[in-house]
Amino acid sequence: MIEKKILITECFFDYLHLFDNDWKKHKMFSVEEFNKETGKSENWPGVRTRDLAEVDRTFLAYSLTCIEKKFGQDWNNRQPYIVTSSIQLREEGVPDWIHKDSPPHDYTCLVYLGNTNLNSGTTFYNDKHEEILQVPYVKNRAVLFASKYYHKSTSNFNGRYTLSLFFRLQ
Repeated sequence: MIEKKILITECFFDYLHLFDNDWKKHKMFSVEEFNKETGKSENWPGVRTRDLAEVDRTFLAYSLTCIEKKFGQDWNNRQPYIVTSSIQLREEGVPDWIHKDSPPHDYTCLVYLGNTNLNSGTTFYNDKHEEILQVPYVKNRAVLFASKYYHKSTSNFNGRYTLSLFFRLQ
C-alpha cells in the first residue's frame, strides 16, 4: 500500500500517440453546469468531463490496466475499490487551492495528458501546508498518492489536460 508515499512513473500510457487528444471530444462542464446537471454539490476549479465510466469506459479500463502495470498490483493491497474519474482542463489564470481528496477517496492518480510544461505541475504539502514536493507537469507522467495528502495544481496553462482517478477502497 502507498499510505506514506507519492509514486511517480513516466510513460504511463503505452502508445499514447495512437489516441493522443481523443479526450478533447468529450463535453467539458464547469462546476456550476456539472452540479446543475447531476444534482451534486461539488467544488473544483476549471472544467471537466462526466465520469469516464459514463462517457469512455474503454479509456477508463485501459487507464486502470496501466495503473496495475506501472505501479504493480499491490498498490492498494489488492483491495477492491470504486473508481470515479474524469478528464480535467485548467487554463492559464484558473486558480487552485490547497486541498485533500479525502474523504471520501483513499487514493488519487493524476496523469498529465497535455504538452509538457515544467513551470506547471502538482505541489504537495504537509499538514502545516508547508511544501514537501513539487512534481513538474510532463506529458504522460502519472502520480499516485494517498488522497489524504494536501496538494494543488500549480501554474495552470492553456491546454493543461489531466486524467484524474479517485479510488475508494471497499
